[in-house]
Amino acid sequence: MITNNQRPLWLELYAEAVLEPDPEKFVARIRCADEVIQYRFLELEQEGTASAAERERLMSASYFLQRLRQHIGVQEDN
Repeated sequence: MITNNQRPLWLELYAEAVLEPDPEKFVARIRCADEVIQYRFLELEQEGTASAAERERLMSASYFLQRLRQHIGVQEDN
């Protein structure tokens, strides 16, 4: 999943979520970014071609989104 400017889609959505200034859109953007990150994890698992660096970036982004949710008091969907 690559966007037009050659950045991974998950990274674009992650950046949009983290930088969202509108509190009403913030939670939805976090949820969307997290879903795409989890999907990318699955893609990498199926492809078997993941670099350790990309997995680490995905784990860090996922962790940070989780911390943001906790900070603003949003419950995790399980």
